[in-house]
This record gives sequence, C-alpha cells and structure tokens, in this order.
Amino acid sequence: MDTAFRMVSMNVARNPVARAINAARLQSSVRDFRALRLALLLDGDDAGGDVHVCMQLIRVCLLAMVRSGFGQADGAEQLHRGQAVLLACAGRGCKWLRADVPAIDEALLCALEIYPQLKADAVAHAWREIRRI
Repeated sequence: MDTAFRMVSMNVARNPVARAINAARLQSSVRDFRALRLALLLDGDDAGGDVHVCMQLIRVCLLAMVRSGFGQADGAEQLHRGQAVLLACAGRGCKWLRADVPAIDEALLCALEIYPQLKADAVAHAWREIRRI
C-alpha cells in the first residue's frame, strides 16, 4: 500500500487527471491490503509496516479534513477509532490482534470515501506534516 503514497508537486496534485489516477491507485492498494493483509494477519504477528501505512492514510485524511473545512464530518469518528486501534497496536510493539481488524477496516473504507473529496492543497499540507514527524 505504501507505493500508493507518493509526494508530487502541487502542479500535479491540482491536475484532475493526476488526482483521478492517484485515487484509483489508492483504492486498488487499499483493496489489496484489506483482502491480503487484514484477512491473513494472525494474533501476535509483527505488523509494524502495516500499522505504519494504515496510520499514514488515516492521519492524512484527518489532517486534510480539518484544513478542508470538513470538521467532524461523517467518517471522522471511524477514522479516529481506527487511529486509536493502530496506536494501541503500536503500543504493543506492533503485535497484531484479530479483534482490531473491524475498526481498522472501517477506517480504511472511510478514508477511501473521504480522500477524493479533500482539497489538493489540504492533502499536500497533510502529507508534509506527516513527513515532518
């Protein structure tokens, strides 16, 4: 899924065709991740990379929602819940629990719905913030 997250110049980010291509790439990556990783990880598996990429997408959506004026729009609660579950997993040393899957899956689905609606400037700013951390 990490290959779907690429930093591009603002000229490209504002291009509607480039945004559509990025949205399609992101949807494909998240769909594959949900089918292959979420379904196959077992309790106790090391999920450091999985936690990282999921957290990136969820956090970028949350930051960009604020900048885009979405505030606490539909989906924000699911994104926050998914973020909390991912933080708990990170606190366990990135040891996976199958019980976490529904919250993470729901957050990823919300992110896919919200991401294409966000302003290009807000998304770019959110990615810069994430990269700074």
